[in-house]
Amino acid sequence: MDITSRLNNLSLRRSDRQFVIDRAFESVEKSLFSENTDFLNLDEHEKWKKYVLDSMAEVPKRSTDISFEEGEKVKNHLLENLGKYNLSAEIKFQGSVINNTNIKGNSDIDLLVITDKYITLEKPQIPENPYDGEPLDDLDELRSVCVKILRNIYSCAKVDDSGAKSIKLSGGSLRRDIDVVPSNWFYSNLYKQNPQCDYYKGVQVFDKEKRTRNENYPFYNMELLRRKDKNSSYLYKSLVRLAKNIRCDSEYKKVQNISSYDIQAIFYHMRNECFHNLTGIDIIPVATEYLKQLIKNPEVYNVLDVPDGTRHISDKLSINELSLLYKEFNDINSVLGHSTFNTILSTMNNMII
Repeated sequence: MDITSRLNNLSLRRSDRQFVIDRAFESVEKSLFSENTDFLNLDEHEKWKKYVLDSMAEVPKRSTDISFEEGEKVKNHLLENLGKYNLSAEIKFQGSVINNTNIKGNSDIDLLVITDKYITLEKPQIPENPYDGEPLDDLDELRSVCVKILRNIYSCAKVDDSGAKSIKLSGGSLRRDIDVVPSNWFYSNLYKQNPQCDYYKGVQVFDKEKRTRNENYPFYNMELLRRKDKNSSYLYKSLVRLAKNIRCDSEYKKVQNISSYDIQAIFYHMRNECFHNLTGIDIIPVATEYLKQLIKNPEVYNVLDVPDGTRHISDKLSINELSLLYKEFNDINSVLGHSTFNTILSTMNNMII
């Protein structure tokens, strides 16, 4: 794909066509989200530079605000109506919008609907008052009730209940797609040891097809990404956004299929010192060399965990797929002409935590 096509795609991703629904902000929409074609007058080198810098940037604030506004509406409708079915729950946001690693102007938002019927404890913790109900049946009921509520309130929208773990709400008056995810609290041993740190609380997400619950730690992951960004001169999340845009524009199917979760995990293990004193497109040769080191050291890569430690990155992302992502970065690096900088970077013994 040529650079002009990439810039066009990037502009479309960062725009927000649904923004005009909010008529009060129509003029703002025209100024912030109209397609910017100024890059057509740039030379090839400057186009690539623009692509990198724009890919690193946050999406416009108003667009992110809309995601939260739509999420709050759905959240409040669920909380107001669950009681009619003798149910109640706690609802939390999760996902890339919350982490500020989203790259689309119209990013959807995830709502964890957490039952209050029970809490699961990580072993060897033992509950003082064991729950005598059936957790899977309770989550199945919670999911069914959420579907009923959403279909009743959002009669003109599409409520897709076909997903194993989430209910997808889209269309109608909604300016964002919303994923509703039934789950329960999972109190980890770390949370027991540090009850003041709510982010150590995990959740178990209901899988209706397999009739199982899958543990994950979205709030711990959020906290770890926040710390990483702070300790990396606030460039880590910018690099994640850049890599996600490169993924979207890649001609390699295997790169396109790399999850956002694994992209953030890959660069999480890049030493904080590698980010220091970087400006603008300097991130490209540094990230390229880092990926090269991962590929050259598979014994190191294969044991790297995702940030919250729940699995190895390599469980879902092979060295071969990582090599294709490296090729994307290396191709951009070559166009931008950082060969001298690369020579300096190659002397760094270890860029991996």
